Amino acid sequence: MTKSTHSPALKGQGALNPSDVLELSDLLGPPPLLPSENLADYQALSARVIAAAKPTDAIEHLYVRDAVDLQWELMRLKHLKTRLLVSSASVGLYKLMGDRMDYVHNDPNVNGGHKLYQMAA
Repeated sequence: MTKSTHSPALKGQGALNPSDVLELSDLLGPPPLLPSENLADYQALSARVIAAAKPTDAIEHLYVRDAVDLQWELMRLKHLKTRLLVSSASVGLYKLMGDRMDYVHNDPNVNGGHKLYQMAA
């Protein structure tokens, strides 16, 4: 039989002290951040959720970590959706309005080289 090195609080025997919280964080691993995401922003979100939830034991800390990670993912997906919509808006507009638009010209010296259109008569 092997002896556990985890503190009593991590075994569900009482409230967590700061060293238990650090040990639990080590067990859970790093935050699920993409290279373009900011660790300080994640930590700020985590601190606010912890302050609001006031977890008292390991189970509650696990729930809070899941809540923070899921909220982070929701924010990431909302930003991704916004960028996708913005980046494809002109294509969608052209598909919607294409048959109502007349091609004017594609002069590289006019309008930064973008094609110019006008409403069809």
